[in-house]
Amino acid sequence: MAAVAGYRGAVGIDANAEHQRSNWNAQKLKLDADDIAKIDALDEGKRNANPPFAPKW
Repeated sequence: MAAVAGYRGAVGIDANAEHQRSNWNAQKLKLDADDIAKIDALDEGKRNANPPFAPKW
């Protein structure tokens, strides 16, 4: 989750206190244009996690 913090409004929320601290500290992570381009290139136009209770997208 920390890797996407601050990326286009993505927010990581975790019930584990240690993970919450890690996610909070990820605010210090800075993505430059090259980083964002690499993340955008990963988009396959589909959901990678699709549990049965998920909304239809």
